Amino acid sequence: METYDEMLAEVREMQLSLTGLIGVPETPETDNSVWSLYAKCERLVGIIKFRLDVERPGSFLELPRSEMPGVFLRPASEALEMADEALANERYADALEWLRTARTNLRAYLASKRRIRMRSTRKARPRRPSP
Repeated sequence: METYDEMLAEVREMQLSLTGLIGVPETPETDNSVWSLYAKCERLVGIIKFRLDVERPGSFLELPRSEMPGVFLRPASEALEMADEALANERYADALEWLRTARTNLRAYLASKRRIRMRSTRKARPRRPSP
């Protein structure tokens, strides 16, 4: 199990990686990087929840939508920055909430990318003639 210092280092690494993705053209490599960051965020949320013995009942969260998925990267980066600050100041419950916010924004990016991809696939399919 990781120490809080190791988690802090991982959050800082994630924040640095995410900052490097903001404003660059979206490519499959960008998507893979965001998937990796999302998975790391999910893992850290799980670890902190376990350590704090906090479990909140599942709630439906409607993801924000955008035709430009890149808009979700900056808020995710800002949330990771706030999680970094909270971990550094040993405010673990706050860090958990900021990591959840970052995770939601990363998930919104991935969901928007999928929605755009599916829409373009549907448009590219030939339509069946009506009987």
